[in-house]
Formats: sequence, structure tokens, C-alpha cells
Amino acid sequence: MRRTKQRIFFYAFVSFSLFHFSNQLLSQTQNDKIALNFSLFFSQSLNDDWKMGKYESFEISSNNDFNLKLSFANNFNFESKNKISIGCKYETYENNPQNDILPTDNLIQSENTLKYLLGWKIDPYLNFGLNTQVTESFRKSQNNKIATAKFRDPATTQEGFGFALSFLNNQTNKFEINIGFTTKQTRAEFYTLLTDDKKTKEIERYKAEIGLQLKVEANYQISDAISYKGKLDATLNMHNGNQLQANDDNELKIQIWKIFGILIKIELNYNEQISRKLQYKQSTKFGIITNF
Repeated sequence: MRRTKQRIFFYAFVSFSLFHFSNQLLSQTQNDKIALNFSLFFSQSLNDDWKMGKYESFEISSNNDFNLKLSFANNFNFESKNKISIGCKYETYENNPQNDILPTDNLIQSENTLKYLLGWKIDPYLNFGLNTQVTESFRKSQNNKIATAKFRDPATTQEGFGFALSFLNNQTNKFEINIGFTTKQTRAEFYTLLTDDKKTKEIERYKAEIGLQLKVEANYQISDAISYKGKLDATLNMHNGNQLQANDDNELKIQIWKIFGILIKIELNYNEQISRKLQYKQSTKFGIITNF
């Protein structure tokens, strides 16, 4: 338990700076770009009401992006999008001596796309993605913590090819639709919720899927102080009864002052294998945000 707490704090403070900055370094060609995005947010609350009694919570979270875009051989574009999000929440209750540290944001994600530019609105692409957790994840049930995942358990890799339709793609705004075929592999050791087939007696720790993928990405600079970023990723799994999996991530950044801003995030998830209910996560974070 002590090692788990130390690990959570280590990952939370690895991005030690108390600011968010975005820096783009342009290479010799205008289309080539490196974008770095680091952020750190804090929140604290003190409550005393008749429903839950007196309790205090403190949360720290860090969202870090590294994006790379290269053009080569005249008609080829390579784009790599990488994200590490980590956060933890510490809660103390007056009527409960057991204090908990729980991870909140907990994600390692890498998505790499190679696109061949035909000069039309539709361009063929190949992509590869990786998704796992930074540290252990838990859900709370009746004041008990139940582990649900850890680093590389489970881990998901995904490959695909298809066609990309771009309506708008410049330095500030982007709207693109990708349609194609995809294959996905999920590997687990102890936390087999995503890999185990309930219809069999054995516990499966590996699962392969194939299906159709629809991905919509949008970046829009609403004003000098407000920007929106959204991504819808939906897959129809044809390998196991045409199951639908969908993720919808939305992020609104509001720059109030030069070094202070608000980040509003809404995440929607639907996976028929886990639950037929729509899962959601909404957060509003205040932090030091500045651009260089």
C-alpha cells in the first residue's frame, strides 16, 4: 500500500512545473511541427454537510501532450500524438479513520498515422495505437478499494488502414473524418475484464478483434482566449457479435488571464462488453496556463 502511494505521488509530481505551456518548433518545411504541452492543476475542497459529514479533499493532476508532424518524400505525412495524464485525489473523513489516495486521470496513449496525400479530399492512411495506464486504478465500493487495472495490465494495441477526409486543416483549425478497417489486441494478466469471455470456463488473457472504425477529430480556435478540441472514436467489432465501442473526448480551454485559465473536459465511453450503460466523466480544472 505504501509503495502504491509513493508511486502515485511520483508520477503526479514528475511534471514538477506549476504551469502549462505550449511550444511549437517549426523545421525547414512549414508542415513539419513539434508541439509540447504540459500542465499541472490543483484543487482543494472542505465540506461539512448532513449527508456526508465533514470531509476534505485535495487533488493534483497533470496532462502532458507531445505531438510530432513530419512531411517527407513529397506526398507522405507522418503524425504522432502522445499523451500522459496522471492525477491523484486524497480524501479525509471525520467519521472514517481510513484515508484514501485514489488515482483520477490515469492514461498513457500513443497514436501514429502515416498518410499519403493524393491531392484530393480523400487520402489513404495507416495507423498504429497504444493505450494503457500509468499506475494502478481503483474503484470504491462501500469504503473499500477494489483494484481494476495497473501499468500494462490491460494494454491495448490497435492497427488500421482506410481513408481520411479533411474539410479543414491548418495551423489553428482542423476537421477530419477517418473511415477504415481496424484490428485490436488486448492483453491482460490479472485484470481480465476486457479479455475474458464469460461464455467459457477458462479465463482468457488475450483478445483479438477486427472491425470497422469511424474517427472524427476537430480542433477549433473559437477566439483568442477560447479553444476547443474533440475526438470521436467508434469501432464496430465484427469478430464478436457486432459489438459497438465508442469514446468521445471533448476539451474546452479558456484563457482568463495570461497565466491563468480553465480546462473543461467531458469524456463519454460506451463498451457493450463492460456495460450497456453510457459511462461519463466531467471535470472542470483551474490552473496556471501560459503560452511561450
